[in-house]
Amino acid sequence: MSTFKKTPKYQIEAIRKKIQDKYKDLSELHLIDIFKKTEAEYNELHKYYGKDEEQREHLESLRDSIYELSKTKNEIVQKIRNDFFAKKKDAHSKLSFFERLRVPHEQVRQESNLKEFNQRIISQEEIDLDNQINKLRSQRNSFVEIDYSDLISRRKHLYHELAVIKKMLGEFRKENAKALLNGVLKKNRLRSSTLKKQEKSKLEFNSFCPYCSEPIVKNELVLDHIFPVAKGGQSTAQNTILVCFSCNSKKSDKTLRQFCKLNQLDYEEICNKLEQLGKVI
Repeated sequence: MSTFKKTPKYQIEAIRKKIQDKYKDLSELHLIDIFKKTEAEYNELHKYYGKDEEQREHLESLRDSIYELSKTKNEIVQKIRNDFFAKKKDAHSKLSFFERLRVPHEQVRQESNLKEFNQRIISQEEIDLDNQINKLRSQRNSFVEIDYSDLISRRKHLYHELAVIKKMLGEFRKENAKALLNGVLKKNRLRSSTLKKQEKSKLEFNSFCPYCSEPIVKNELVLDHIFPVAKGGQSTAQNTILVCFSCNSKKSDKTLRQFCKLNQLDYEEICNKLEQLGKVI
């Protein structure tokens, strides 16, 4: 449809930059409210989508019809005029020499004939054509009263407004999610620190790593999340275990099964150890 022709990229960027500047100082709640209202208006204007194209095609059709009828009428009038003047000329040629002397000058005679032609009785065919033409002109004028192009332009602008507001709300959500994640991570770090102290207090001076079974000094133990925090693991007593620094580094954000497979460790044996220690696998 002509209403949504592709707009050059630089124009879209300019339009959206202007919209963003208009809304940049608004709060998230205010933007949400504007988005809902804008979306409602956009959907309401959907019924006019493509109407300007239909209007243009209909107007062109009316214009062509008016042109054809006018052309037909002119051809009829021209034929009547030619016949009228041909009869006048024929009548003049049949006059005798003395009769012609009494006839007015050629120019005056032509003007008189033209006046007589214009005052003739209009034929029914001409009247019918005039009525058809006037009817089509009336349809054309009433059709033009509704300017759909303004409504379509408004809807197109609303489309860009919705795109900009949606993007801005997305940025708000990202910021909120980031803040929430930072809060969760901070909370997890505090919990991890507490859990680490609690786990260490239960151990003897020396211990063994539950993953690789190597002996380690109590002070070198590191708290590991059995199910990684990066994958949704929580800092709880059932999901944390003290391990050696090497295993903790190798495991990183991997699941226990991935870690065992990559390091050729017995997954089932490690699971049994952890379950005996009250951990949830």
